[in-house]
Amino acid sequence: MKDFEVPEMAEIMGGNSGFEFSPVQLVASIPLATEGIITTAISMVAGYTMKLGYATPGTLSYSEIAEGTRAGTIFKLSVKGFFPKASAAMISLFEEMCRQKFILLVSEISSEKMLLGNKNEPLSFIYSKSSKSAPGEKPGYDFEFWGITTRASVQYAPAL
Repeated sequence: MKDFEVPEMAEIMGGNSGFEFSPVQLVASIPLATEGIITTAISMVAGYTMKLGYATPGTLSYSEIAEGTRAGTIFKLSVKGFFPKASAAMISLFEEMCRQKFILLVSEISSEKMLLGNKNEPLSFIYSKSSKSAPGEKPGYDFEFWGITTRASVQYAPAL
């Protein structure tokens, strides 16, 4: 066990710049993390890649809450965002995603990527539609990837 590190405060900035996702069945394998970092790329099923997600700038948030239980520590994961007025194709995609489980890579503004979920404990997807209540507010879809894991998320930094 080590002491807490003292962070350089100038380097710390909140927020997320984007995310990638894949249905868990299209992820062939996820390398093991060493000291909380994965340095080898995720292996996808032949012919598939991670898909790029989109959230209106300033709406993408990620949280991980550690909670003690009788069985040990669990981690409640949540990635939330807002998608503006969607086409019929996007609505169909959201409906399809509600029936699948996912692995996510969330890019933080600080340039770190975090891997959320794993092959045994993938994340679920839900969404809601709102017309909003005032003319200046944008109608659209609030979405969330969520799940509970028995391991904390890890930094994803494969060598290029």
